[in-house]
Amino acid sequence: MTESMWAATLLWAAILVYAVGASFDFGAGFWGWWESRRGMRQGAWVAERYVSPLWEVTNVFLVLIPVALVGFFPGAAYAYGILLLVPGSLILILLAVRGTFLVYGHTSEIHRRRTQVAAAWTGLLIPALLVLTLPVSQGLGVKGGGAGALWLDLPELLASPATHGFLVFGLTSELFLSALLLADLARVSGADSAFARYRRRALVLGPVMFIAAAGVWGLLPASQTWIHARLLQQWPWFAASFACFFGVGLLLGAYPTEGKTGGTGPAAGASAVFEDSAASGDSASSGASASFGASAIREEAPPARRRSSEMSSGSTAATTGWKAWRHPVRWAVVLAVLQYALAHWGYGLAHLPFLLAPSLTVEGAFAGPAMFRTLLVVLLVGLALFFPTFVWFWRLFMERPEPAPGDPETLDRPGV
Repeated sequence: MTESMWAATLLWAAILVYAVGASFDFGAGFWGWWESRRGMRQGAWVAERYVSPLWEVTNVFLVLIPVALVGFFPGAAYAYGILLLVPGSLILILLAVRGTFLVYGHTSEIHRRRTQVAAAWTGLLIPALLVLTLPVSQGLGVKGGGAGALWLDLPELLASPATHGFLVFGLTSELFLSALLLADLARVSGADSAFARYRRRALVLGPVMFIAAAGVWGLLPASQTWIHARLLQQWPWFAASFACFFGVGLLLGAYPTEGKTGGTGPAAGASAVFEDSAASGDSASSGASASFGASAIREEAPPARRRSSEMSSGSTAATTGWKAWRHPVRWAVVLAVLQYALAHWGYGLAHLPFLLAPSLTVEGAFAGPAMFRTLLVVLLVGLALFFPTFVWFWRLFMERPEPAPGDPETLDRPGV
């Protein structure tokens, strides 16, 4: 494999990592707002507690991609800079708004609500704008070329049914991946009602995402016959991706949720005591004593003992470390990421040799061996520093169980 192909492989791998990480981040912002709007404290807590730090990690790869593009393929960076000037400017503005609210939005309850709204709608608009890169890379809406300058016919691009198909696929993928990850994180925290809702959303959005992906194939215009033929040649990658998708469905569907209480923490414990006492025949006095007893335990028990009792009171026990990997939902997340990685790789191979169809190829935009080797050393050093930091980040934010707030209003009807 030539040095230019190695450069294209590294760039495509960085895009994959950002696409998956940003899907988790942006989708969690929307689900957190949706849960809070409906009064579902557990779901909003899971989204905010575990995924709010993730935007810092994804921004690392957001910076890495333009740096790699400019360093490896300066001709492609210039072309995409012209074509995506308007969408790219909007993305930067929305990222600035999102970052500002995430940093300063927790100073008061009013700003907290505004932060949830900003995270939700920027979490939908930014991926929609980023997905526009895919039809543009295939030449949709691209004018000029050759001796003339390139320019983007934005009305033509937005009017194309293929663009709409890419948008639906991108948004459903984002919401599917984030719902799946949040289901796993809710399970780790013992948040039963949030786990049931996020799992159900992943089960619904998975088939919708798959239909949208298949729909893009049929919506491509006649001018895109070249990508049709190349996609057919890469069918083993897409077949393996579909097998992973089928495995995700089996793992999610195999987990029984019937009989779950949906509550965790003191509220669920008090409800259980109340129901047992009511069954014995003295509902009024036993309910009062149960409530008083639960509050007394919370006041008198030491913090460490109280925290452990709250975490174990739910029907789904909080887990961490290797125990978290024994659950089928965790492996469903892994298979979902592998599913997207395989499809991403197959699409990248089908797109070769073009960086921007039909005029800009990998060899034609390559900066040269000297620049490739210099930037490769810089990227490897950066990744060597980033990897242990990411492991520490995962253990600090993603694998530390804490008692989730109860959802007593959703014990019998967890909702959607």
